[in-house]
Amino acid sequence: MGIDSITMMICKNSERTVVKQERLEKIVLSAVKQSQAFYIPTLHPQVSFKQCIQQLKADQKYIAVCDESAPLFSKQVKPNASLAFLIGPEGDFTASEISEAMAQDFLPLSLGEQRMRVETAALTCCSWSNFINLP
Repeated sequence: MGIDSITMMICKNSERTVVKQERLEKIVLSAVKQSQAFYIPTLHPQVSFKQCIQQLKADQKYIAVCDESAPLFSKQVKPNASLAFLIGPEGDFTASEISEAMAQDFLPLSLGEQRMRVETAALTCCSWSNFINLP
């Protein structure tokens, strides 16, 4: 789906604070084989939210928020650029996390009216990113 790297981050509302890196690597490899992809995304070690927003580099950086006033994906994300998306834990990001991300040049982004599971939100961002970059 065009994913270059994945970083698991620990947020204030995170339910799981420990992930098994080896298990995730097996899942990524299995998905790559199943999709017959030629590229294995980099799976970075789990980091704190603060470390994540400081380390992420991209032309366009977004934080997906459950806020109806945030611009919709289709009105915000521009094609032909490197993209980084922060997808929050169940219960969303805290107000202070959103402020910290915006201070690091992340723009708030709405994925629509429906609340999504973390996995669904991430795949939605990837799918829409692929769609807007179609030739």
